[in-house]
Amino acid sequence: MSVTSSFDAAYAVLSDGTVWAWGHNNLGQLGDGTTTDSSVPVQVPGLTGVRSVTAGDYTAYAVLNDGTVQAWGHGITVASNVPVPVTGLTDVKSVTTGLWNLTVYALLNDGTIRAWGYNTNGQLGNGTASSSSTPVQVTGLTGVTSVVSGSEAAYAVLSDGTLWAWGQNLRGQLGNGTTTDSSTPVQVTGLTGVSSVHSTNESAFAVLSDGTVRSWGANPSGILGNGTTTNSSTPVQVSNLHGVKSLATSVIATYALLTDGTIRAWGNNDRGALGNGTTTSSTTPVQVAGLSHITGLLESEVPQPVNRTEHGRLLSVTELLTRARLFWP
Repeated sequence: MSVTSSFDAAYAVLSDGTVWAWGHNNLGQLGDGTTTDSSVPVQVPGLTGVRSVTAGDYTAYAVLNDGTVQAWGHGITVASNVPVPVTGLTDVKSVTTGLWNLTVYALLNDGTIRAWGYNTNGQLGNGTASSSSTPVQVTGLTGVTSVVSGSEAAYAVLSDGTLWAWGQNLRGQLGNGTTTDSSTPVQVTGLTGVSSVHSTNESAFAVLSDGTVRSWGANPSGILGNGTTTNSSTPVQVSNLHGVKSLATSVIATYALLTDGTIRAWGNNDRGALGNGTTTSSTTPVQVAGLSHITGLLESEVPQPVNRTEHGRLLSVTELLTRARLFWP
């Protein structure tokens, strides 16, 4: 079983390929044919053979074993309280949506990407500034192994270990040494051996195969972790951080799980988000107190009200952000 959550609803994919949902349902985000909230799981009708579910603010996307995608809720291309097919998608490996759920990306098994939704800053990656209610191909990318999105930019890791980005670049979040938006993918400067990429709002982070981390873009409260609060349009190394196994991001702080089972955190700490016993922000990584033998970090695409643990081993990052409810009709 796998579980994911949106702003105020949750979804579980069972081993039999069905999907169950619970929580707020004012816009049909539970997919059960009603707009009635539910405090217990209800089955999303008509879905079988589901491989994964991705949730946005008020929408959900299910990838089926046959490579098609079903969507429901109220958002970019759908206004339905039951699942409906996303037009023109086959052979889909995974779906992702970023902050605000304004643009959606589908990674296909052939290593290409399809995108749909808002395109005000070129985040569809197809060389235009026109939004699209149906999927379009991201230009010039093949051999993609993973894709993530921030608020209005997206990032793709290629099989050769390079990283490519497109969309908004106001704070240098494309990492190509400029602050100019790009409607087609550009290579992030100086990065090879990229294992994974993570993004939040206007900042991005890459974990490299050598266990170090590079960051770029906006740097509020030192979220880039390089000892400064200065934005950077090219990748900088996160200070004093080695042996990184995985990374999780929020809009205020960043968290790294090390191979020794401990966690480092950096960024804003006004509410104690760094977990080091203080409320002092840090521009370089500090150790989260009292945690060891940690095996994973759960990175949420949307805010969660509290940090959670499961058997003391699975941690969810809290995103303390009041989110605007924006929809593309």
